[in-house]
Amino acid sequence: MTVSIDTILAEARDRFNFLIDYEDAQLHLLPGVLSGARRFVDVGANRGLYSYVANALLSGGEIIAVEANPDLSQQLEQNMMTWPNPNGNKLRVMHSAAGDKNTTLPFSIGVEDTLGTLTTDSDYLVEGAPTIEVAVRRLDDLLPPGPRTVLKIDVEGFEFRALRGAERHMKEPDCTIIIELHSWGDVEVGKYPHDVMSLLRQAGFGFERSGEAHQFVCRHCHPVNSWTSYLRNMPKFRAKNFLRRTGIRQLIYGKNRSSTDALRERSGIRQ
Repeated sequence: MTVSIDTILAEARDRFNFLIDYEDAQLHLLPGVLSGARRFVDVGANRGLYSYVANALLSGGEIIAVEANPDLSQQLEQNMMTWPNPNGNKLRVMHSAAGDKNTTLPFSIGVEDTLGTLTTDSDYLVEGAPTIEVAVRRLDDLLPPGPRTVLKIDVEGFEFRALRGAERHMKEPDCTIIIELHSWGDVEVGKYPHDVMSLLRQAGFGFERSGEAHQFVCRHCHPVNSWTSYLRNMPKFRAKNFLRRTGIRQLIYGKNRSSTDALRERSGIRQ
């Protein structure tokens, strides 16, 4: 008997201690997104919520969780061995961040483990947060590209560099990308969500909203459809970037937006 996505999500959220509505719309799309997939690559796997759900949905496939935070990745590797796996999937964890070059970079630990980031202008940064050095690898070097691969990318503003390191994966005609765009972007290289969308459009991808305004499922499509979806979504990200860079956004939301309590509410973790 096929287990419903609601049942899978309820079990997963209890296991990982996430709120009931955490990324609900996007997670509910996974059965369709993963239909026919051979491999799910969870970039920014965190505690493993998406990997766990993918493992329940795929059969005879491969689940690869890529996580930068060494403590989280070690915990995930240990926990993954306890997951039910009746569908015979191959499960593994890669202890690395995904970027555009093979190097090491400082990684800021958030007030909750879902909020760690490689970027320097994140809404999730708090004063005095510990910083560690983590390994960064190009996804094309970590994994050989292959057909019927779904990439999930949730890397707290590091999206542009993660995609630049996955260009061979993106050339696969049936590659699907689930991505969350973070408005603060990557100040160090001057790349923001609209730049990420431009990179994906140039690679032939179109954009379909998959939950919140910043969550998308991206697939290869006709250039007209790629341009159409790009032009429909890009202006609001450019506007958000303008408001942030000019300081208007801070005036609108006020200084309490990045308080510790507010960050914990946004982490998705049950308190």
